[in-house]
Amino acid sequence: MQKVAAEDIYAIKTLSRPVAAAQQVFFNENWIDEASGEYRSRIVRFNRQTQQTTQFGTQGTHDSQPALAPNQQTLAFVAPDAAGIKQVYLQPTAGGAATAATASAAGVQRFFWAGDGLSIFYQEARVPAAPKLPQPQRYTRVDYRSNAEGAFPLGEETVVLRQALAGGAPIELLKQNERFTLDAVAPHAPLLALHTLAHPDDPTNYAKTNFLLNANTGERTEITTGLSRGDLHALSFSPDGRRLLLVGQPTTAPDDMRVNLFSYDLSSGQFQLAQDDADIAIGSPLSSDVQQNVSGQDAAFLPDGDYVTSALVAGTIGLYKGAALTPLFSGKYHVTDFAITGDGSGVYVTLSTTTQASRLFYLDFASGQQTELYNPNAEYEATHLISEPKAFSFERDGFTIHGWYYAPTGIPAGQKHPALLNIHGGPYASYGETFHHELQYQAAQGYGVVISNPRGSTGYGNAFETAVIGDYGKGDYEDILGALDYVLAQEPQIDQQRLYCTGGSYGGFMSNWIAGHTQRFTAIATCRSICNWTSIFGASDIGFTFVPLQLQNQFRGDVADQETLWRFSPLAYVDKVQTPILILHGENDYRTPIDQAEQWFTSLKLHGVETEFLRFPLSNHSLSRIGLPHLRIARLTAVTDWFDQHQ
Repeated sequence: MQKVAAEDIYAIKTLSRPVAAAQQVFFNENWIDEASGEYRSRIVRFNRQTQQTTQFGTQGTHDSQPALAPNQQTLAFVAPDAAGIKQVYLQPTAGGAATAATASAAGVQRFFWAGDGLSIFYQEARVPAAPKLPQPQRYTRVDYRSNAEGAFPLGEETVVLRQALAGGAPIELLKQNERFTLDAVAPHAPLLALHTLAHPDDPTNYAKTNFLLNANTGERTEITTGLSRGDLHALSFSPDGRRLLLVGQPTTAPDDMRVNLFSYDLSSGQFQLAQDDADIAIGSPLSSDVQQNVSGQDAAFLPDGDYVTSALVAGTIGLYKGAALTPLFSGKYHVTDFAITGDGSGVYVTLSTTTQASRLFYLDFASGQQTELYNPNAEYEATHLISEPKAFSFERDGFTIHGWYYAPTGIPAGQKHPALLNIHGGPYASYGETFHHELQYQAAQGYGVVISNPRGSTGYGNAFETAVIGDYGKGDYEDILGALDYVLAQEPQIDQQRLYCTGGSYGGFMSNWIAGHTQRFTAIATCRSICNWTSIFGASDIGFTFVPLQLQNQFRGDVADQETLWRFSPLAYVDKVQTPILILHGENDYRTPIDQAEQWFTSLKLHGVETEFLRFPLSNHSLSRIGLPHLRIARLTAVTDWFDQHQ
């Protein structure tokens, strides 16, 4: 049996975007190509009657977003044309070549079938041609960039169009400079659901305006939610076209972090919560570094008008039915995507567990039987040592803290070994019952790995999630170290003289904080971290809202309250640091800009701390999940190499 290697990101495949067609299901199979370093996807059809798989698409490397026509005779999907521009292609489900349905010069971002199957609606972003020589860029808004894109292109237009499949030029339905997103299309009427910023001139209010667009008349109807700061988007129309599901944050107060499901009645205009327990998080993801190309379809209607939604509960993501959130497909796993059959008899599910990266299942509603259909990693799992973590929980300060311990693989039972504390980002995120390559790799390198969900983590209710606000480095710090202490008491084979700590983003902040507040760790590796709340306020793409929300429980703030910002900054405690620290940061990180790492590195060096600084070119805040593959591998190995050097 082989140990999990850093390079195994090339070997592990994931499944996503299932599309149901009775006894058949189309889905994306995703992987990273080692030779090119490209993230790739192909479309596969699985036939439940024959148990056979068939590849669909154009070239089998960049085909995505499969969607069936209403009559299920044609599959539409997005793929690059000969010039590398993304277009919508059509392919008969009975087999045959795919043909382009669009000729977008800008490239198709997303699309939907019209209810009659005679046309498609698609969205594109048009950017003016770049000048021959670089020119200065003039911005007038605070929110002028994002971690994913950097500075936004000037003069960009977002456009939604209708393309008749019989041919002819596409018809522009909506065009504006303020970005919008096409979310859903009604089944029996030319109605499109879209959202855009409600207050583009107020950078501290992320509220969205949700509206319906009549594709025939151009009439716009705003969906009145009554939520002045509601950050919502539409998911799905009901089969009769009379209702619409929306998901997002109601944000009724600075410390309202809930993610809820809502319904809107098109006839009456009634907008209401669509879940009985508003404290359950809808559609929130689990921390994972292997899942790719998921649809984000967090809820969908059943043919009878009821609905199914995914929800995050205590480190698991399952499927639940109706406002009561009755469990349909729940357990120790992470549902990553799903698709309900047209007749409502069952649901196709792609899911992950702590030991299996991705599988395709079918759940029959009548019998309750769950059937595994396809596992793209069967051979990998059969030939590799994969650590199955032990879940644990303990009570602290009125909260239940959940965590998992990954024992090292490939060493004799009872042998003394080091342990590594790995802290997730966010803090509004969650570790849980899902495959995480980094954790498996660290266990394969001989480290016991401790992970936990301290206060601030998602999936335990709003009170738990918001308990970190104005309390960074206090209760959360005690929760994290409490998880480590719990594991140490349960696992006597851990060598308590060889303890290590790492984390990224919030986990990087906490790694820095730990360095200034305890000397119990032998070495620390901090990734894409925060050390100074004052400087991140104006330099981060979200700092001007994130900092006042997190430290002061306010929607709007500034840097005038230096005492608070400095008190929560790890940099304020640099004179207490003694632990050797490796700093890892992306050059193009706009979420926690690289000056955070530079300040931390310079200050540590000047205080005589053993420190090294690893900078990653062409890498943003998402390096560890969707960054350049060879740099992802370099990051993984650098962390364990640093710890190995300090054994």
